Amino acid sequence: MFRWKMSLRIAILYDLKSDYEGQEGLKPEDLAELDTEDVIEGIETALTSLGHNTIRIGRIQNLVQALARNEQDQWDLAWNISEGFYGTAREAQVPGLLEAYQVPYTFSDAATLALVHDKVLTKIVLDHHGVSNAPFTVIVARKPFTPRTTEQWQSAFPGIPIFTTAMPALFVKPAMEGSSKGIYDFCKASSADALNAAVKTLRLHFADQDLLVETFLGGREFTVSLLSTGPDAYVLGSIEHGFAPGVTVDFFARSIKEDDNVLTSYLDIAKVDPTDPLVQAAEALALQAWRALGCRDGGRVDVRCQGHGEHARPFVMEVNALAGMRRNKSAITMTAKNYAPVCGGYIIVVILISGVLSRFVPPYSAWRETSICSRAHIRACRAYSSAPMIH
Repeated sequence: MFRWKMSLRIAILYDLKSDYEGQEGLKPEDLAELDTEDVIEGIETALTSLGHNTIRIGRIQNLVQALARNEQDQWDLAWNISEGFYGTAREAQVPGLLEAYQVPYTFSDAATLALVHDKVLTKIVLDHHGVSNAPFTVIVARKPFTPRTTEQWQSAFPGIPIFTTAMPALFVKPAMEGSSKGIYDFCKASSADALNAAVKTLRLHFADQDLLVETFLGGREFTVSLLSTGPDAYVLGSIEHGFAPGVTVDFFARSIKEDDNVLTSYLDIAKVDPTDPLVQAAEALALQAWRALGCRDGGRVDVRCQGHGEHARPFVMEVNALAGMRRNKSAITMTAKNYAPVCGGYIIVVILISGVLSRFVPPYSAWRETSICSRAHIRACRAYSSAPMIH
């Protein structure tokens, strides 16, 4: 049960790259989703600046030991950014334990995190709710795959002229990865032969996962940052990813994302014009997806368009229900910097704490107007604060 007080004891749950580096057989890509020390330090700084006390717990093994010692009785809230490391529902493991021990925690619940980590199931749910996403088919794990002809691939996308000028490429990726894991230069395929080869290669690396094959969206790409939960959820803002003219890889391949120098040369990340009708359509679609999937507190939805100009139509690409919080790298902190440049990442912690507590403190409608985490306080921070940013 949540215990409200102005100064909270907040346990921080996370997975650090350094906890796994050096283990035999692991590649740098295997650690791509995990955090670094500077992220945790930044969160601690922001929370303590709000008057709260933090307790570092770390990964799930440490959490299990802490729960066995009943340390959770000393926590008012858990700040969960644990990605997990093993299993297809790894992001849901820590939230599942916290729910079993009735520990209130930040961000989405175990059921939602298990759902959105599976891109195929996510698309099925989005389809059910009428949320636009790219047409797709699935290559089921561990079933024999026979290379397909152009006609056979076309039969999986009825009514869509794939491998033509109208729809020149398909895209294949693992169904249960994040941070561009499994996204290689060859994943965009403009022919049946290229797609067959991509499927074969990905199956070597991700044998236990389904592969998702969908139409490649060649238009503008936005990352929409969202905050809060259910009917209270709202769009914080968006950034646009503009790939440089003439580049051979016009999507977030691992080769681009892992090298800051390559990323800078390939990509222009820009604040969007909120009055642009396409931006407004993308943000409305992202909010619809966020609510349909039951996401909470904060995160992002990636939206990419098919077509250009007045013919452009947005589609949901990815949903990330755990907000990455690395300064100048994570979408939500970059968006916060655009819309609240003085406060940067600090304002994100203020807003997130506000949204999290609103789920536990009734009646929030009255409480939030006087709380340190009220929206009036947020607006004041945006205008006047010189508080530290997340590092």
